[in-house]
Amino acid sequence: MIELNPLVSISKEVRAWFETNKNVENQKKNEMKLAIKVLSKAILETKSYVRNGFENRIPERENELRELWNNAHIELRQIDANLSRI
Repeated sequence: MIELNPLVSISKEVRAWFETNKNVENQKKNEMKLAIKVLSKAILETKSYVRNGFENRIPERENELRELWNNAHIELRQIDANLSRI
């Protein structure tokens, strides 16, 4: 089975960053909410996929996951370039 600890680490890092930046203006808050939503989707979909292991890999699904993570990177980068490198 695939190790999910990297996903947990990413979640913790992002949560900590958002916690330290919770007193920002409304536009930034909306950007942060969108970034959380996109990142959460990428994490949840990846967890769902890797739970099944890689014996039956699905290239189309992996492409979808790659796109989700790319979208998360883009949204996080708009908030903080360092955050998008996690």
